[in-house]
Amino acid sequence: MDGEHGSEAGSFLVLYGRRRVGKTELIKEFCKDKKHLYFLATKKTEKDNMEDLKSQMADHLDDELFQNIGFKRWEDLFRGFIDETEGHVIIAMDEFPYLIEVNKAVPSIFQKIWDEILKEEDVTLIICGSSIGMMETHVLGYKSPLYGRRTGQWKLTPFKFKELKEFFPNHTLKERLEFYSFLDGIPMYLALMDPERDPVWNLKNNVLSKGSFLYEEAEQLVTQELRKPSNYMSILQAVAQGNTKYGEICDRTGFSKSKVSQYLSNLQELHVIKKEFPVTQKKKSRNALYRLHDNYYDFWFEFVYPNMSMLEEGRIDEVIDQEKMKKHVSFVFEQICRECLMGEFPKIGRWWGRDRHSRCK
Repeated sequence: MDGEHGSEAGSFLVLYGRRRVGKTELIKEFCKDKKHLYFLATKKTEKDNMEDLKSQMADHLDDELFQNIGFKRWEDLFRGFIDETEGHVIIAMDEFPYLIEVNKAVPSIFQKIWDEILKEEDVTLIICGSSIGMMETHVLGYKSPLYGRRTGQWKLTPFKFKELKEFFPNHTLKERLEFYSFLDGIPMYLALMDPERDPVWNLKNNVLSKGSFLYEEAEQLVTQELRKPSNYMSILQAVAQGNTKYGEICDRTGFSKSKVSQYLSNLQELHVIKKEFPVTQKKKSRNALYRLHDNYYDFWFEFVYPNMSMLEEGRIDEVIDQEKMKKHVSFVFEQICRECLMGEFPKIGRWWGRDRHSRCK
């Protein structure tokens, strides 16, 4: 990101990735000791978001009069701010997809803001979002009005398994595999663990214990992002428990095929669910399986969500069934092996057919 900072003309950077992967912290670190304005969009109305941004701009300019100006359009607000700004400034717009949700014209509006107001100014504009599908479609997609405007982009992804050694240097390979099986490579989740304790202790105290941050994290993320969260929770639980084919998900949840199709599409857009095809078949094949996108979601919906009653009573040992845990970790080990072999073969993946349908997660 620093390579774009300080260029003579404006810089337009796009940063996106799953929640808790460290996007906001990266922006804050980049902006440290630099003149900047950071704005976090919320699920308010467009008018309220504009008012909140105006307040941030007024504080940045230390100008009470700016707060009282009745800007009616985003373009007028940005023009007013730039006219009052001296020297280089970073403008970071976090959770940009929330603005698109309330007004589909927002990408067109910001195309105009960039082309007519910011492009030739000494400005770095950062647009950031957690809804990966929306960022890829409405900001980066070739049909988006913003297509071709960015001067840089970065999809921030979780750490790979091999990088867990930095978090758990004193643990064995097997123990790091166990950590990875319920945390994936999510930086925030890894940082919550006690590196002096073993995986089982951390699992019991930092994931399965009532009141711990990760105890309700998955449910909160689904609730924040989606309407009718209970329906989505049912689908995610069905998939985590091995109902990975479209028909099986319909049967398990009792939802209509059209409803399941829409729910799965929304979950794929958020990168909570991923669609997997046999390695020998094209992606247009109907022989697809659905899987949870990362190991934390997969673990939570298999072990936490269906066992909330026992966990509320503190019956943690009953939830951690040894055989089920071994099976869960074995799938994660398979995933890591594929990662290690990437690049060694033209294609690498799993295969299944009608006569050999695996109910693996």
